Amino acid sequence: MIASEKGLVVLNTFIPGFILHSHHLAPYPHGRYKDYLFDMMKSLLALKMKRLILDEDMDYLLMEAAEQNYWPVSEKEITVSIKMFTVRPAEAERGSMVKLLVVPEGKVEDIFMLKGYIREAPHLQYLFHDDGKNGDEKQNDNVWTSLLEVFSDATPGTYHVDIQAIDTDWNPIYRTATVKDGFGERASVAVTVK
Repeated sequence: MIASEKGLVVLNTFIPGFILHSHHLAPYPHGRYKDYLFDMMKSLLALKMKRLILDEDMDYLLMEAAEQNYWPVSEKEITVSIKMFTVRPAEAERGSMVKLLVVPEGKVEDIFMLKGYIREAPHLQYLFHDDGKNGDEKQNDNVWTSLLEVFSDATPGTYHVDIQAIDTDWNPIYRTATVKDGFGERASVAVTVK
């Protein structure tokens, strides 16, 4: 836990196995997202030097911090957005695979990380690729792909896959033309399991 005169900054961030969620955040004393990430990195490095976290934990925790949708982003800072997000097929049998497709627009070379997670089971996360591998049909065609396995014991019903993405400047990537007052809508699709 890090505390300041202006209130709690981050709670349970540095305990391996815990995931940083936005409801654990309060206004950062410096008020700037990049200052927050820089301070987070310094704290993580200090913990790593004390051998309290592993190298792979440091990357994971820093990425968790960057993914938080807490600070507003200026529309001028947005260089890339999600134009389309779809799933094929939209209705799937248990034990089958579905393909998730994302089409970004703008400066796609600014995409740092693009992943999806199942809203009803957020521990299930899927990285998207545009490298011709892992279900992606063609390298660098600006169609980012991820394969989602529908577990054979999945409960029938509707599940939602939400996109969480950041650019190389650590800004969130939202759906095209949805940013208002510094925040936008995340891309989302529904998958029905029969």
